[in-house]
Formats: sequence, structure tokens, C-alpha cells
Amino acid sequence: AFVAFPKQVVLEGLYVEDQRRDTLVYAGELVVDADLWALTKNTVSVSKISLTDFSGTIKRKANDSAFNFSYIIDAFAPDSAETQQPADTTGKPWTFKVGDIALNNVAVVYDDRYSGSFVKAKIGALTLPVTEFDPAAAIYKVGEVQAKNITAVVEQNGKPSTQQSEAADSTSSLPVLGLEELDLKNVTVRYADLTLKTYLTADLKEVYLDMNSMDLAARKVDIDNIELKHSFITYNFYQPELRVKAQPAPDEPFTGLNIPWDVRVRDVNLEDNSVQYYNSALPVEKGALDFNHLWIFGLQCQVNNAMVSGNTLEV
Repeated sequence: AFVAFPKQVVLEGLYVEDQRRDTLVYAGELVVDADLWALTKNTVSVSKISLTDFSGTIKRKANDSAFNFSYIIDAFAPDSAETQQPADTTGKPWTFKVGDIALNNVAVVYDDRYSGSFVKAKIGALTLPVTEFDPAAAIYKVGEVQAKNITAVVEQNGKPSTQQSEAADSTSSLPVLGLEELDLKNVTVRYADLTLKTYLTADLKEVYLDMNSMDLAARKVDIDNIELKHSFITYNFYQPELRVKAQPAPDEPFTGLNIPWDVRVRDVNLEDNSVQYYNSALPVEKGALDFNHLWIFGLQCQVNNAMVSGNTLEV
């Protein structure tokens, strides 16, 4: 490791292990181009962050709430007998300036058997140009994001916490997100809820998204172009047929779609894609159109000026 004061910090061959002598963190090379003088002015100014050949593992056992890195936090925790000093709220607030973020050959594992969550991801290459980063105002905007050769596996094997769900529902303010372009190549994402027997797989060969604007608070999304090519998406779930006595439907007027979002897309281009929708709880109906077992090959479609808003759907 070395510091080229005051513009660059480089770490090479960083290795940290847990108490079982398993790898906790390994970084082949971490390069941070930063203005270290700016720290004296309560400013974090980073023009580029580059991480190459990185692996990290976070885990905890089913019968232990402590993670494999908890011993590091405990080592720096203050003595419970010491009097805690109140936080200084009179100082100058920190500001952040972040430029490009580049990841190459990055692998992470999150194995939480205590809560029943498992995540494993590998990133071949990812370029993330940050155009605006303001945590105090919850503003996060990026330019043209490019990523390739990515695999991600997400598994859930347990009932989600009610408290967490309620806390998420009670959040009134949403962050301000911005994205100019998204270019993905060779991305595979697999999600499984083992309790509900729900599985989603997306093998995305080419994805391109050109975004005009996005406002989560106002629920508005304006997209110039979406392209999906040579990809395969499958949704497999387990939902037995409910056998209930038919009840006469009440005479209620149709109130419309009532979609709470305003989504507009200028151009949609789908080329040579396959989609599978499969209910594994029900038998396949042969010789008929089976809406519980659908498989579409070679899907090609071009759509212009699509809009969904409230009770309106236009193409």
C-alpha cells in the first residue's frame, strides 16, 4: 500500500481473514484518486475509484446472530463504562464529490443462515460514472452505466420480518435517482424463494436502456429507448388450483386500470427472446392453450410511443 500525497491512495494485496481463518476480504488492487486536502474543508472529493480482483465474504450461522466480521466492530467499540460524548451538530456539514467507479473481477458472498438469505455475485466489468452524489439530500445520479459478464444468485429461505416490512411501508420520502444510459451484456440473475417455491431466472445477453427522466416521488418514468436481445426469462412458481364454490359476482362498475405510475417509452425493440411462465403445481394441459404453462420462443416486437398512466394505456 502507498499514498501519492495528495492525489492518490493505492492498496495492493489487501487480505483480511475472520476468526476461523477464512477469507473475509481480499483486494488485489484498490486505487482511489482523491483530493486529500479537501478533507480539511469537510469535503470528500474522489475523482475515481478502481477495484480489481476483489473477493469478500459475509456470513453467520443459523444459531448465531453475530457475523464473521463482528469481532472487528467489537474491537473498536467503546468501553461501556465510559461516558458517551454527545455528537457535535454545530460543525460544518460534509459534502461529497464522486466521479467514476470501475469494478473488475469482483466476487462477493452474503451467506446469512440466521435470517435465511443468500447472495452470491460475480462482476466481470462495471463502469459507473457518478454525476451527482448527495447522501444528505438522498440524491444519487449516474451517467452511462456499462456492465458485462455478471452473475448473481439470490435465495430466500425464511419468512420476512414483519417489523422490516412495516418500516419500509412507513417510509414517506424516496431518494432522487438519475440514470442516463444502461448497457448490459451477458448478465445472468437468478432469484429463488424456497419457502414459496418461486423461481425467477433472467439470462440477458444484450440490454440497452436510454433514460430521459425518472421521478420516484411523483411516480413518473420517461424512457427514450429499450432494447432486449437474445435473452431468456423464466418465471416458475407453485400455486395449486383453489377449489371454492362459485359465488355470483356483484354488479360493480369497472373503475379502470388505476395504475399509480406514469410511464412513457418512445421505442421498444425486442429481438430473438424467449419467455417461460410455468406453474409447477398444476399438470400440463395437452392439446390446448395452457395459460399456466407458456413458453414463447424467438419473440420479436417493435413498439413505438407506449404510455401507461392511471386508466390510460396507449401504444
